Amino acid sequence: MYSVGRRPMINLLHRRSVRAVMVGFLVMLATSASWSQTTYDFTGLVTGGSFGTIGNWTPVGIPELMDTARFSLDQAYSVGFMSSPSHEELIVNNGDVTFQPQTMLEDLGLVYGISGGGTIDGGQLTIEGIDTEDLVVKVHGPMVVGDVANGVLGVNSGGHVQVMNDLTLGSEESSSGVLTVQGTGAIVQTMTFDDSLYVGFHGDGTLDVLGGGEVRVGGTVGIANIGNATGTVTVDGPGSRLYATNGISTLDVGFGGSGGVLNIANGGHVEVANARVGSMVGGHGAVDVDGIGSALMVANRLVVGAASSVEELSSFGSVTIGPGAVVGVAAETRLNKGSQLTIKGGTLSTSKLLDKGGDFNWDGGTVVLDDPDGYLVGTGDYQLEDNQLALAPSQSLTVTGDLHVPYSRGLMLTGGDLKVGSARVGGSGLLQLFGGHHDLGDGLMNYGLLALENAVIDGPVVGASGSAISVLGDIQFNELVSGLGEIEGSGTALFDGGHSPGHGPADISIASSVGYGAGNTLTIELAGNMPGYYDRLVIGQKVVLDGVIRVELLDGYLPGVGDQFEVISAALRDGVFSRVAGTEVTPEITLVPLYDFGGNIGFTLKAGIQGDANFDGLIDITDLGIAGANFNMTGREWDDGDFNFDGVTDVDDLGVIGAAWSQIQGLSPGPLSGGDGSSVVVPEPGTFACVGMWLFLASIFCRIHR
Repeated sequence: MYSVGRRPMINLLHRRSVRAVMVGFLVMLATSASWSQTTYDFTGLVTGGSFGTIGNWTPVGIPELMDTARFSLDQAYSVGFMSSPSHEELIVNNGDVTFQPQTMLEDLGLVYGISGGGTIDGGQLTIEGIDTEDLVVKVHGPMVVGDVANGVLGVNSGGHVQVMNDLTLGSEESSSGVLTVQGTGAIVQTMTFDDSLYVGFHGDGTLDVLGGGEVRVGGTVGIANIGNATGTVTVDGPGSRLYATNGISTLDVGFGGSGGVLNIANGGHVEVANARVGSMVGGHGAVDVDGIGSALMVANRLVVGAASSVEELSSFGSVTIGPGAVVGVAAETRLNKGSQLTIKGGTLSTSKLLDKGGDFNWDGGTVVLDDPDGYLVGTGDYQLEDNQLALAPSQSLTVTGDLHVPYSRGLMLTGGDLKVGSARVGGSGLLQLFGGHHDLGDGLMNYGLLALENAVIDGPVVGASGSAISVLGDIQFNELVSGLGEIEGSGTALFDGGHSPGHGPADISIASSVGYGAGNTLTIELAGNMPGYYDRLVIGQKVVLDGVIRVELLDGYLPGVGDQFEVISAALRDGVFSRVAGTEVTPEITLVPLYDFGGNIGFTLKAGIQGDANFDGLIDITDLGIAGANFNMTGREWDDGDFNFDGVTDVDDLGVIGAAWSQIQGLSPGPLSGGDGSSVVVPEPGTFACVGMWLFLASIFCRIHR
């Protein structure tokens, strides 16, 4: 026996001379051992003749080990197996020959052993099982389909071919070889890491893996290998598989031939250790992955195009990922000069994407960068090199780790969606997201500028001191926005997942308009009543209020009666908060929410006691007068006598005054103290006669106007 697996080019080009040497050696060996070597021609008398019938062979007999079985028929012919024969070499020179188990046999596990290799040259061989019976053909040597002529090998459901050497389709320049592996249970396999598959070695080769067939390669898969060789591999349909996963195995598409093509379609799956497309001098290769469930998975590197200036002059490689398809690369994807990567609605998932001068066309779909160490925008082998990615609305970029835009660097995404595990923008760095729906994962830490235009943002955003968010158009934040960063721009920032300005109390300038959604909570911190000791938002345009505002008191601070906090100041205001939380300072003192109060357009908090409409610390006839002036009027606030926040000053609010007055009458004489030690003056008991008369008149007034 001889091998072409170790030196494929030399051995395949000089195959005949090697065979002649081997034949001579075997003749000498047979003579010395009193063995005989015979070539048997199959001449079965009836179609469906058995391989094990002596009358089906010329000379009469059955080819055994060291013999050659040769088929050269001018017809289609089925050969049945009732035993497990073996011989030196199988040759199919003519005709359409089908190997099958006999239908009457059950569970025999038939194996046809070929110790010296096989050649299909000018004929067609089909290997298939019947019903539940498989037929295994073991080739203990090289298998060539199309040596100097044209050959066809078909492996159908239940047919197994195991090659303990190289399998070559289209060996010589004038030859063509076709291998079709079709149907569930149809398997072709090269058995060791040194046994390779060549589709178009020096001639033309075609491999079709269809309908659930499988091809397993221990060594390299070479498609279009030398000179003018062409090779096409198609893996089509759910369950159709091509594997070359040995750690040193490589899929070479257009290694050195003029045209190498790999098509993966309709759920087909190719899994390899390494992949190269059009990577050598004169090599032209193209990979097309298309359809839902279709995938090319590479355990290490995918290299597209030539690796050197010499190779790039005459080589070209392209990879196209269509809708629903996935190309997954565990390590890096490298686009060299003379390369093209096109994403048309599919997904590229890779640890690193290195563009070394190739043509990157992103026509829709997703790029996933999944290095757990994250990505640095800049230049170099371990960085995301493009600083501007123009994404269409149908495109998205996913970074499963941290996306880092460092100091004075920038990354702009126009259209499409960004999804990251987390993100950082360094000082003087710039991240621009124009359009799209962006998922910031665990959050964005911003030390530079986050520029947004007509975008939706999921994930928290934290702004450091000196940072900013630029808002153009409508920007919707669906999670918490916090920190010291300012907001600039002429658009509208819509908060619907939380807003907590500052790290502690801070004055925050917002040039844009602001909207607080129904699901938002605005958190305001108070540590004193002087500027800089409480959170204050200065909004250059309009503010629309809704949702919840929650007040938090810091460092033991308790506001005193009359303390005032202009929390939101804006050019225009619309709406009110649906709920104000955290306003109780002490059992007697509350923080009163006021809208457009005291010349401040926006929202103000002022500390007061129940029934004290004018915040003077007294519950007296002045407060009754305020309530009376606004009695039964809508759109009222606390300073109009509406103490229960229902928007109307009515008898219930008079009851609040009366209850507070009565409560204070029962207290010991003296002032109430605010949190800062200020006094709350209580009325004289004699004043209650006036209050009683006023309440009596108010009740008559109410009955008259019913």
